[in-house]
Amino acid sequence: MNIKFSHPEDTVVKNFPPVPIKKNLPNWYKSLPVMNGEEATIKNCIPVQDILTSGYLIVNSFEFELKKEKFEEIDRCPYRSNNENYIKHHAHQQCPVDIEGSKKDYFKINHGWQIKTPPGYSCLFIQPPYRFNEDFELFPAIVDTDVYHDCVNFPGYIKTDEIITVEPGDPLIQVIPFKRDEWNLEVEKSTSNFPFFDFWLPKKIDKIYKTHFHKKKKYN
Repeated sequence: MNIKFSHPEDTVVKNFPPVPIKKNLPNWYKSLPVMNGEEATIKNCIPVQDILTSGYLIVNSFEFELKKEKFEEIDRCPYRSNNENYIKHHAHQQCPVDIEGSKKDYFKINHGWQIKTPPGYSCLFIQPPYRFNEDFELFPAIVDTDVYHDCVNFPGYIKTDEIITVEPGDPLIQVIPFKRDEWNLEVEKSTSNFPFFDFWLPKKIDKIYKTHFHKKKKYN
């Protein structure tokens, strides 16, 4: 199964291509030991490992600067970039909600990458988790990239009063392809316990999920 990223600018393709996100893990996570004394760290958590390593990473390709300016009741977000088309603006009225106690205008990153997946496959776009970005928040989205091949832009808002400078190569968005399907909700009361846990949990509590339930995912 292949996912294709294409960009109209050679310099971006050469210098700032998308990569499997497993090649760009958060520094704090990479340096964390598996054990901290006698306590297992979050590095033992396979579900966390899966979200950190699933899919592909789009990085920033042009330096840009954001700052917050209060105008009446709205946090404006004037911007500067060495590419005049790279950052755009959305007014508060386009998403008129209070965020963290204030009304905000939004910025949008026109990164230029076009993404193509096989028939029946879409992509989930999220800001890479566990990076604890205190500067800005990008909104998640799902796009049917098997039929829509234009650039998927990333809107967001500023979280800090400080001037933000985003450098080329900084992580922007995690792209996770998935197969679409139809689902029907069922809710019921469980009638039995899972005997596997009753027998094995006291013996293998630290690796039970990894050893007996986890399915390996590959994003190359």
